[in-house]
Amino acid sequence: MMAMEPSEKRETPKLLRAPTRTIRTWHMDSLRWNDFVPRTDDIIIATYPKCGTTWMQQIVSLLIFQSADARPVTAMSPWIDARFTIPLADMLRLIDAQTHRRFLKTHLPADAFPIYQNTKMIHVARDGLDACMSWHNHSLRYKRLNLLDDVGLADKSIGRLYPRPAESARQ
Repeated sequence: MMAMEPSEKRETPKLLRAPTRTIRTWHMDSLRWNDFVPRTDDIIIATYPKCGTTWMQQIVSLLIFQSADARPVTAMSPWIDARFTIPLADMLRLIDAQTHRRFLKTHLPADAFPIYQNTKMIHVARDGLDACMSWHNHSLRYKRLNLLDDVGLADKSIGRLYPRPAESARQ
């Protein structure tokens, strides 16, 4: 695969469907896709949280790079809609500078992000109870809830602290 310089002229794929709804939570903001400039060979890995996203990102990385060398998944396959990571402008510069075939992550449902011609989509599903239990265990281990609190308080559409998970999944 030939690498292109980020500044090379590329054809932007045709928008097939704009998002039909906006989702803004402590974790994600679908509006962060508004300034994304797609490429015709982009791959979007769109899965619900705790349903195999990182696993799929690793598989796609192996296929793209044809190598099992360790690569930082968050840099190779950025999560555009994440609200608590790097600022959006920095994220978009990172994505635009990639010279490999890009594979991006989202946890948004399909109706909340744009669909472009020739962009490939990968979706991974998991049993709902398994995903729910995995999410509960994951959220119990959050170390920096203050980041999510700050997001919630700064966004008028949320306007509150991040809800703390119950100690017991049964609760």
